[in-house]
Amino acid sequence: WAKVKLPYDKKLDHAYSSAHGAAVFAPADSAVAMALQTMVEKDEVFTTVEMKINYIRPFAKGEIVAEAEIIHKGGNLAIGDVTVRDSKDRLVAKALTTYMIMKRDR
Repeated sequence: WAKVKLPYDKKLDHAYSSAHGAAVFAPADSAVAMALQTMVEKDEVFTTVEMKINYIRPFAKGEIVAEAEIIHKGGNLAIGDVTVRDSKDRLVAKALTTYMIMKRDR
């Protein structure tokens, strides 16, 4: 489990004066990675293979919180579930992420 917060900043905006989808995507992906980091062995690394995200509402003030948990960890793949909420606890996005786990090259 891990949580990542991102405060709103005008620098995150796209043309319609709310944060670009990538500004929501990045903390969601980071939250899953932080959760998975606690579960892999020291000789393992991982990388995002796929991430599906549904954007529910725009993010244009306050902060967002991406809360992630690993719902499956096998030998080669891990699946993370992420919920992104705004400062009023409203759903901003929901994501499902797949990571590939590999032995570290020495």
